[in-house]
Amino acid sequence: MNRKVPFPQKFRAEWKNNSLLKDWIEEVEDKTLVKCKFCKSSMSARLADLTAHAHTKKHLKSSEPFSCARQVKLPFQSISNDIKLKTASLEANLSLFVNSHCAIS
Repeated sequence: MNRKVPFPQKFRAEWKNNSLLKDWIEEVEDKTLVKCKFCKSSMSARLADLTAHAHTKKHLKSSEPFSCARQVKLPFQSISNDIKLKTASLEANLSLFVNSHCAIS
């Protein structure tokens, strides 16, 4: 008679800020369930179950296409101060030319 009824854990908004969960966790109408965006599966909204799911083979394989390692890094060249100064000078010259040679009615 001393058996405790387990408390049904509900979805918490703070889980969306958790680095392990934030990329794949999705809230469902039933607050006691959570959906995985990658695996398209629902599970109980218990933090222990969610962290265990994050380390399963199915989840790791499903999340592979969305990893940051697959994304191509674009190489950008930094602009030197010399080029910035030249650009500012040319823009000033253009605005002075337009100001002196265009009639405003």
